Amino acid sequence: KILGAKALIWYPAEADVSIRPGWFYHPSQDSLVKSPQKLMDIYYGSVGRNCVLLLNVPPDKEGLINQHDIKHLMAWKKLVQETFSTNLAAGAVIRSPNGAHAKALLDHDNSTYWTTRGKDTTAVIEFNLQGSKTFDVLLLQEEIRVGQRIEKFELDYWNGQGWKEATAGTTVGYKRLLRFKPITTGKVRLTIASSRLNPMLAEFGLFKQAAASPAPVHWKMVWQDEFSKDGKPDSSKWTFAGRGRSDWNCYCADNDSTAWVNDGKLYLSGILSKEASDTAKYQTGCISTKGKFSFKYGKLEVRAKLPRGQGTWPAIWLLPATNAHGGWPAGGEIDVMEHLNFDSIFYQTIHSAYIDKLHHQDDPKHHGTATFKVGQFNVFGMQWSPDRIDLLINGKKTFSYPRIESDTTKTQWPFDQPFYILLDQALGGNWPGQVNKNDLPAKMVVDWVRVYQDRE
Repeated sequence: KILGAKALIWYPAEADVSIRPGWFYHPSQDSLVKSPQKLMDIYYGSVGRNCVLLLNVPPDKEGLINQHDIKHLMAWKKLVQETFSTNLAAGAVIRSPNGAHAKALLDHDNSTYWTTRGKDTTAVIEFNLQGSKTFDVLLLQEEIRVGQRIEKFELDYWNGQGWKEATAGTTVGYKRLLRFKPITTGKVRLTIASSRLNPMLAEFGLFKQAAASPAPVHWKMVWQDEFSKDGKPDSSKWTFAGRGRSDWNCYCADNDSTAWVNDGKLYLSGILSKEASDTAKYQTGCISTKGKFSFKYGKLEVRAKLPRGQGTWPAIWLLPATNAHGGWPAGGEIDVMEHLNFDSIFYQTIHSAYIDKLHHQDDPKHHGTATFKVGQFNVFGMQWSPDRIDLLINGKKTFSYPRIESDTTKTQWPFDQPFYILLDQALGGNWPGQVNKNDLPAKMVVDWVRVYQDRE
């Protein structure tokens, strides 16, 4: 019946979704409110696909909307408004050989429409944008009072030599929004390849997606060490990380020559071992906050100066406080900074079973590198939220690792539990290579360590 129908009556569909994991308010889910970008994706997948979006925002026990929900809703509103405030096709010169009322496509009035003459069910509409424009969203709206008619369409752009496809689709209905890679051009054309009866378009638009800015965060310092007392690292905050069999901790030693505080600075040193009772060739400083302090979500900043030398491997990183997801790598690891030898770059890496066992190393990418001020103090940082981990250098974001909500392996995001901090000055191993004893001692100097969380 549908195949042989001349026109289809439009009945609005409805997409129901909650801003939280469930339909009711639970304080434990305050950190799981959908991000502005996720809400935008839902908008494109519902409103942008000829549908009505019903978003559930549950009140708390006092009958109020929680501040986390409000913050994300306002950021989403801003994203929608900034994206669709300017139609980049406005003012275009329209050419439609077999069409009528072309001005209706850009008049912001859904009651007017362009259509073909006679009984034509196909058409080509060309838009001269009167200058070069950059866009990545197409909007189409049919004159819905006569039903859905368009069955197939394509948007092409002029690349200076010929026409090239930007995007294509089938049905339109009341509203269709399609996203694609940003295109810069002065001319586009819309081809309607198939339609039931004469196609009738009420609106045409080209837009540029607004950059998704994170919801504003009001940071409050919840933990810090300014290393104001000389001697051993503060035992109320730090503990010896322990010696093990891994490359990073096989030389760890707990003594005054490997970890000490002097004149407002923490020194972690890698040295030649001089203890007759220690069979290890080297000794290295390795401390952590395990059992003293851990945190879930927030911002970590460490102001430190790195050594240079063959075989040196200083690191700032985090491990889970418990084995809630299992041992390494299932529990996750966040490497804020690792530096090798004389490199002018440092490494930032995320580990998990998803990455290290299932080998999803590029979907999404799990590591990055960045330059730093060699021989000077730099602030190595991390911002961690329920849906992403951002790594920074001197306040500038250099690498980001997102949560994949559709992950069916349940291994991609173990970063929903408290983690503790590790600082160490390792030597040697497979990654940095052999140690040159002439470059020792190697010292990572730490000015301060600070942890912040959202005041709300």
